[in-house]
Amino acid sequence: MRHVTTTLILLGLIIMVAGCNILSYPLYVLFGEQQKTVKAEYSGLAGARTAIVVAVGPATEFEHPMVRSNLALASAYEIGREVKGATFVDQQAIERFQQEDLDWFYLPVLKIGQRFEAQRVLYLDIIEFTLEEENSVNLLRGRVTADVRVYDMADAKPDEPVYQTEVSVMFPTDNPVPMADMATRAILENQTVGEFAKALVKKFHDHKEPK
Repeated sequence: MRHVTTTLILLGLIIMVAGCNILSYPLYVLFGEQQKTVKAEYSGLAGARTAIVVAVGPATEFEHPMVRSNLALASAYEIGREVKGATFVDQQAIERFQQEDLDWFYLPVLKIGQRFEAQRVLYLDIIEFTLEEENSVNLLRGRVTADVRVYDMADAKPDEPVYQTEVSVMFPTDNPVPMADMATRAILENQTVGEFAKALVKKFHDHKEPK
């Protein structure tokens, strides 16, 4: 009750000092943006050793040869920061495996998990990865959509996902950027990968979001 009273007194003083125009200010400018806690949709990566496996189509891999590795590394980085005790299989080992065995995606997920002694397999099936703005030849905007699946190697049915969702991001969200040179594309690709990883990790830990 004392906190509410103090807040009302403070608001009254601000209005007296600043005049009536202050009433047009949104409240979050005065008191900060209100936030809510969003629970993790899946918390089983905590304390587990996870193999991150990224699948991309041939056309995407040809146009963006590093995107498979970059998506995996960025995802591991964000999850490692936010999910307590999460550890990961060396991504170079997974990348070598994918390059040497071109039929790897036909293998049961259990076999992949066992190969890398993983407790979980985080499988990112990339549905879309593009830097081109729609209906434009000289504007860029990154877009990624992935089918996200988590497999638990100790589950009774390890080849069936214990968690599945779709993650989609667009960057930048406001306006596309002009295509200046190849450096612009490289920077945008890295930023888009980073935004995807930040959206992905929210599925696996409790976090704050604006109300």
